Amino acid sequence: MSNTNYDSIDIEYSYCGDYEVSDDGDFQDTTYDQIQSLVQEIQTVCNSSIGDWQENPNYAASLTDYVGEPNNRITSRNITDRIKTSLIGNNVVRADDLTINIIPIDRYKVFILVSVKVASTQNNSVLTDGSVVVSLVFDYTEQGISFIDNATQY
Repeated sequence: MSNTNYDSIDIEYSYCGDYEVSDDGDFQDTTYDQIQSLVQEIQTVCNSSIGDWQENPNYAASLTDYVGEPNNRITSRNITDRIKTSLIGNNVVRADDLTINIIPIDRYKVFILVSVKVASTQNNSVLTDGSVVVSLVFDYTEQGISFIDNATQY
């Protein structure tokens, strides 16, 4: 089976939710690299809590539910399941295309890699059928999610 085409055009925004502005002063969109729309959706779901979006109140992983939980395998498994359920249930990605890895990096933080198998197209920056990886750090004490740079295409 070939990789899925996740190309889409959306208004471009930062992982903090700030809209990007083009050189001509208009809103920037993802036409230049249509896989960025997928990256934005993954970041939005991971960074949102249930009820944040009026049009789709379940468009969220609600990772803040895990603040104060122990940094152990059970909690990591629960976070993995929550992200998978949210991304698949909200039709962001297909189950067969999604892989999530969680790596503890200190007593209160984990590094989360959300990897999606994607098709290379003329409209995206993926050179060959490969993956887009969105990296984030979740802090159990500060209720914080930090995204690491932009997504990487492999």
